[in-house]
Amino acid sequence: IGPPGGELGDERFPDVTVAQLIRHQGGLPGSDTEGDPVFLPRRVADELDLDSPPDSADMTRYLLDHRLRYGPGTDTRYSNAGYVILGHVIEGVTGQSYQSYLETTVLPEPADVGRARTDPADREPREVDYHAPGTAPTALDLDAEKDVPFPDGGFLVELLGAAGSHYSST
Repeated sequence: IGPPGGELGDERFPDVTVAQLIRHQGGLPGSDTEGDPVFLPRRVADELDLDSPPDSADMTRYLLDHRLRYGPGTDTRYSNAGYVILGHVIEGVTGQSYQSYLETTVLPEPADVGRARTDPADREPREVDYHAPGTAPTALDLDAEKDVPFPDGGFLVELLGAAGSHYSST
């Protein structure tokens, strides 16, 4: 996965390490900036000129097309974006999808963990109802001009990938 134009948005990206991403030290945007891009799917879709809702690969392309907020390893700021990228690193190293890798290597009982869904109609019965204040334009249908509760389409839980797109029992 690479940036849309083929050129990284920041010359420091090759210096970002897996350890820095794990420790939230990769310099990626997060909750302390003008908006965590993983929770702004319409912005990502607009900037990438997408016709359908973005997925985690689109998010990675979007991130690689922007400047880092600070030098890798120089600060610690919580960033879901780093974990989105880590999911793609796992895919590149293992040759498996992130989900497949979890099911075959990490999870003792893969059936106990499911993929979370944004659309309430698509959620499994044992998946929780998500709550967050406010509404946002739906990201489930980029042509629709309607606001929905934030967790029901204002952001896309599927887009989070390795940053938190799963649910499980205790």
